[in-house]
This record gives sequence, structure tokens and C-alpha cells, in this order.
Amino acid sequence: MNDRRATISAFGYDPTDASMVVIERTVSWRMTRAILAVLVGIGAAPIVFFVPPHVPWVLASVGLGLGVSYRFVRETCTLVSLSGSCPKCGAEVRVSRPVALRVPHALSCTGCSQGLLVVVEGAEP
Repeated sequence: MNDRRATISAFGYDPTDASMVVIERTVSWRMTRAILAVLVGIGAAPIVFFVPPHVPWVLASVGLGLGVSYRFVRETCTLVSLSGSCPKCGAEVRVSRPVALRVPHALSCTGCSQGLLVVVEGAEP
């Protein structure tokens, strides 16, 4: 786990400083989970084939496996915790569970429902 500095910004307000804890995901971690997701999707296809109408369930199973695998491939970092304050109302900004970190990462304030962007220092979009 790595500690990183970030800024929380909201349209029309001065950005505030924040700190976050992230887990960097290796290529092997991402590819292993992507392959498992595809295999589960393909493995479920013969089982869901017996539910009428047959073909849409098979396509949904395989498509869901491919979609989940694509998300795993793109997840280079996982955001574990975030501590900072909302630029608009000053309420504490938190993440409730670990999520895939996007650059910039979009959140909303629990106090005022303002849309926020978390930008990691030194990260490129």
C-alpha cells in the first residue's frame, strides 16, 4: 500500500488537499483476474443455456465475463482510503469501500452532494 497526495476540486471553489492510500496492481494480478472472469462467464454459459429463452442468457453470461475482465485489466490502482474535505461545505470526504482508482476520480460529497474530482499528484490521465 502506498500513501499519495491528492487534491479535491469542485467547480467554482478552491481545491483542498487530501491524502489517500492506494494499492498498485501488478500486470499479473490484473491478467489473472481477467482470465478468471472470462472463464467463469464461459463456464456459466452451458448452465444458463437451459433457461428459456436460451441464447440471450448464454450471450449475457459471456458478455458479463468479458465486461468484468475488461474492468480488471484497466484497474492499475485500487483506492483504499481517502481523507480530505469538500471544497464547498468542508465536510469530510470518504470512500466507503475499496474502488478502482480512475484519473481523475469522481466522487460526490455526502454533506452537500457536490460533484468532486480527486486528482492524484503526479498521475497522468
